[in-house]
Amino acid sequence: MTATLLINLLLLGSMVTVLIGIIFIRNLFAVAMLTGVYSLLAACFFVLLDAVDVAFTEAAVGAGISTVLMVGAISLTSREEKASGHHPLIGLAVVITAGGILFYGTLDLPHFAAANSPATNDIYQEYTAGSVDKLHIPNMVTSVLAS
Repeated sequence: MTATLLINLLLLGSMVTVLIGIIFIRNLFAVAMLTGVYSLLAACFFVLLDAVDVAFTEAAVGAGISTVLMVGAISLTSREEKASGHHPLIGLAVVITAGGILFYGTLDLPHFAAANSPATNDIYQEYTAGSVDKLHIPNMVTSVLAS
């Protein structure tokens, strides 16, 4: 096994372990800390994928600001999750409705690889062709942001 594959499997296993902990722990402070750990693991995974811009955003927002806001909210409430007083189908209905609205919003988007879509104009080809050759950065988004 290569070192990269081993690191990827270790990160994936750690993320799954943290996710299981988030699902089953009822102490809200512990859940807030575990979500921060999950975000840091995701940021490490993005670095391995050469997406340092996404990794930086995940670390700053996911592990940093979100964790601070959750801990602040917990300080204003109790530390333990209270038993749910509503039927779980209500949440499912809300999620299905929101998903339907989001799906409806995608109907106006251009088709994938359509000739008239903004993603296939001339500037796109300049960035894709010159990302690795001119800047020597393997990730196209990072090359645009870094330059």
